Amino acid sequence: MNSRGFTLIELLVTIAVIVIMATIAIPNFSSLIERNRLAAEYNNVLTGLHFARSEAVKRRGVVIAEISTDSGRWGMDVKVGADVLRTFSSTNGSIAVNDGNSGAVEFNGLGRRGSCTFPSCSISVGDKEIEINAAGNIVRPGS
Repeated sequence: MNSRGFTLIELLVTIAVIVIMATIAIPNFSSLIERNRLAAEYNNVLTGLHFARSEAVKRRGVVIAEISTDSGRWGMDVKVGADVLRTFSSTNGSIAVNDGNSGAVEFNGLGRRGSCTFPSCSISVGDKEIEINAAGNIVRPGS
């Protein structure tokens, strides 16, 4: 007699293999999500700083990138005087920027850094750093 289908033992072995693979994959997937969240926040801050510098050069005047934090969320206003050109903000509020400290970076009409209220003009996004040197270059320390 020819029967078709799976036996109970084959089905249980298949389920056991799937459970083992899921047990291995889920922690790796969680860390992947965290790394992607950090990268998104880092890139958002970086984009705001590059925008501020390019606007300063384009307008040939002073542009300020002001970072503020509130209840674990951060926001960056790019300003010319009192006028806000553009606002950048956190996507999920789980990544700290400058450990909750507010501050500002000023770029002049040549794209050079003016005043900076951050220590060493370095901005921390989670465990990554962004540094703005005197020439106005926005770099990651050590690169």
